[in-house]
Amino acid sequence: MTEELGRLAPEIVVAAIVCAALVGLVLVVQWGRTRRHEDELDFTRRMVEQGLSVDEIERLLAKRTPPPRGLLEQFNSLSKGSKAGLIFIAFFVVVLVMSTAQSYIFWVARK
Repeated sequence: MTEELGRLAPEIVVAAIVCAALVGLVLVVQWGRTRRHEDELDFTRRMVEQGLSVDEIERLLAKRTPPPRGLLEQFNSLSKGSKAGLIFIAFFVVVLVMSTAQSYIFWVARK
């Protein structure tokens, strides 16, 4: 049993690195969104502290560039056919990657 695990160890390490990279990517994206939101709140707070009226604050906030839309908002703006196509492609890619990984692991285990 340990001999089989010894042969699969590089694949397990690669899979763990890929998973850690994906988790890290999600954390970085969420941290960036949180920082942007905090900057918006700080900007609004400074305008209130300066004594600007509500109309002036609304006018200044309207002039600022809108925050980038998230993936879910972009996905929701697509038509039904585009959504179905993207879901099908994502499912196909996941199945293809998983079947390739499974075939490779079984191939290594047979050696």
